[in-house]
Amino acid sequence: MRWKSRFAIAVMAAALMTLPSTALGTDEQPERDWTVLMYFGADNDLYQATEFCVEQALKGLNEAAADGSKVAVVLLIDGPNNGDTRVYELTKDGRTDLTSSALGAGNVERKMTDPQTMIEFLNWAMPAYPAGKTMLVLKNGHAWCGICPDGTDNAGDEKILMPIDDVRYALETVQTDPALWVDVLALDGDNMGSIEVAYELRTVTSYFVASQQQVPLEGLPYYLFMKDLAETPAMDEKTACIAMADDYVKYYNNTKGSKPVYDKLLANSQMYVTAAVFQMGAGGKKIAGVVDGFDAYLDYLLKGELPDAVVAAAEAEGIDVGAKLDQWMYPDPTTGEDVWSWIPLNRNNISSARDCALIGKINDQQGYEWLPDAYTWLWSMSALSNYEVYGDPIPPSEDVDLSDLPELSELKDPFVRLLLEDFMEAFGYAEPGIYRGVWRAEYLTGDGALLWVSQSQILDRSGNSFPHGLNIWFPPTWLQWDEDDEWTSLFTKEMTYAYSGIGVWLGTDVTVLMPAEYYCIDCPEMYQDIGLDFTSETSWMDFFGVYYDSRWLIYGGDTGSRQKP
Repeated sequence: MRWKSRFAIAVMAAALMTLPSTALGTDEQPERDWTVLMYFGADNDLYQATEFCVEQALKGLNEAAADGSKVAVVLLIDGPNNGDTRVYELTKDGRTDLTSSALGAGNVERKMTDPQTMIEFLNWAMPAYPAGKTMLVLKNGHAWCGICPDGTDNAGDEKILMPIDDVRYALETVQTDPALWVDVLALDGDNMGSIEVAYELRTVTSYFVASQQQVPLEGLPYYLFMKDLAETPAMDEKTACIAMADDYVKYYNNTKGSKPVYDKLLANSQMYVTAAVFQMGAGGKKIAGVVDGFDAYLDYLLKGELPDAVVAAAEAEGIDVGAKLDQWMYPDPTTGEDVWSWIPLNRNNISSARDCALIGKINDQQGYEWLPDAYTWLWSMSALSNYEVYGDPIPPSEDVDLSDLPELSELKDPFVRLLLEDFMEAFGYAEPGIYRGVWRAEYLTGDGALLWVSQSQILDRSGNSFPHGLNIWFPPTWLQWDEDDEWTSLFTKEMTYAYSGIGVWLGTDVTVLMPAEYYCIDCPEMYQDIGLDFTSETSWMDFFGVYYDSRWLIYGGDTGSRQKP
């Protein structure tokens, strides 16, 4: 357990008098075990659902007779009206309004999308409620698009999201004081368990908890988790994160067959849930390793480049690396120049692997879910392209000239498997294959980033959903391609998504709209616009364009690539 140093509270004495006696640490009172800080953006059409979550947290604290000297829960919530931003301490006895102490007197209104609001809250709450471990929960978000949607007065029905890099900026600013470190960051929003989000937040927290799928309206398991934490406040960070993931699944669908009755906001809410726990590593090293492994895979697909470690491993197995790479070179029909042909020859594998990796299909989701699992996509690519290990080759598309290539039976590629194994080592998941009941705890290595995965019973038995821990934004397949929408248009499909008209600020006065499930051909190009550095440090953006070319070649029947107008 890491104990945090005392931090001087620089607030007026009169304001301090309004704090509960459990708030401030003293020489006689040791630091509490946990402080849970809730940053809830509810200035949107999810206000009722957000209030339900608060009431469930209070219920859990009450039933556990929570000891405020052991576990403190502090909430910042902004509702749909002007002047309704409030700060509360949640205890077994109810809510204590601390808005004046935290934000000042008067009719307080804060924009939850403004990182300065988060900075203000954390700079007040963490010194006021010192603890051995601190968890920050952010509520209502939408994958890499952002979190905490806030209604705007000048943008019609838009809700503006806080970009993920603004969350990182706020935490970095607060953590200029090392005592104000956030040990656990839990994101209660749709599809927040993504490789993009985890990478952006890798340096500002130790543990990361999120769902790779949509989150039902009731949100994270506030009743169960608050009760568990209050009853066992000495649990460490890893144990607490695992408890949250397991409670989440238990609340919606108990995989052991028992179906306890809990308070429900919607009687028929969906039960198809999954959540994962990741350890970031010192300085974000573990998550960076996952992305580096992912990037090395893409480098090979795009350019035939291999890391030194993979070359050494191949040579140790007696593989002639140069010869194996040369077999993927063939003369360009127009110029005669040798070009790398891995993607044209394997474009059907790329598409098939992406489809296999989708987390949730129409049969077990409230709609289509287009975010593939990163691990499953790489594993599937390896299975489809490593013919030597995984059986008969899948022939390339008919419009590829095979005259100067080896026989299909010779096109065996060991490198994709070696690259996958490097990724698996960083990821921390050593699974031998994909099958029904995908996730098994015994395949966690303990050395990588992934610590735990929980998923509902229906995902276990569906046989077509593979939520191993991190999703990734991936272009839709041709089945969702609308020929009436050119590159500059948005996809027209809409999901049953509560706050679909959302956007993010760019600079001071520009809003970029994001469609409901980002059926947007150019959306990944907005990664850098909203601050995500995942694409600037990897090959993902290049691969995105190549994937569209490949998909268009497969299903468009043309030998050229589709160009943006």
